[in-house]
Amino acid sequence: MKITKRQLKRIIRESILSEAKMQDIIVSEYEDVDDYNVLANFALTGDIAGALAHPDIKHYVDNNEMGWFADDAITWFEQVGGDEGYLPAPEGWDRDKAFDFLKDIESAAWKVYQKQEDAAIAADPDKEFLEFLGNQWTSTISPDDMKGIKWKEYKRYIRLKPPPSISHGVGEIHITKEDTDNLYPGAWEDFKDFLTTRAGGQLGKRKPYRRSPPPIYD
Repeated sequence: MKITKRQLKRIIRESILSEAKMQDIIVSEYEDVDDYNVLANFALTGDIAGALAHPDIKHYVDNNEMGWFADDAITWFEQVGGDEGYLPAPEGWDRDKAFDFLKDIESAAWKVYQKQEDAAIAADPDKEFLEFLGNQWTSTISPDDMKGIKWKEYKRYIRLKPPPSISHGVGEIHITKEDTDNLYPGAWEDFKDFLTTRAGGQLGKRKPYRRSPPPIYD
């Protein structure tokens, strides 16, 4: 089997990572800080690519959780060296550069995650409908998101609840037959089949709307 130069570099880097001894930069007797310590070791050397590839960090990238992980890491990084810190700083530690590292790795992780999502969508047999839903919600809808989508068909439209990955920013949407006709003639029935087989189930009834009580005095 022929190994490319890029693959060889990756193998060497991963071998070095597995053999390298991590310094005890962030430690705690009361909390699990192993992942933060791994991140601090990479911050010490400024190695973003190495951090993204490390097995203790990679799952945050794959699950799009690097944002909150990096935010939590700030609190621990603040404790290393400086006047307020209670953890001794290793040789070469620069707090400002470490904070910049957290910003940079969050941005880099998002690019890696987005590239993985784009590849998953491109390889999916229902790529056209995934992209269609993404356009309707103005957010990427990956194959893994489908199980978190609920839907309900009405006489003139389909009501869809977004998956948890985007529900914090976007609400329910309504899809009409005319919307799917923009994909291709007859897409309406195919779209419903797609939701039946790929989505996470049916939506329940809407909560009843309660009118505000009338004023006591005119």
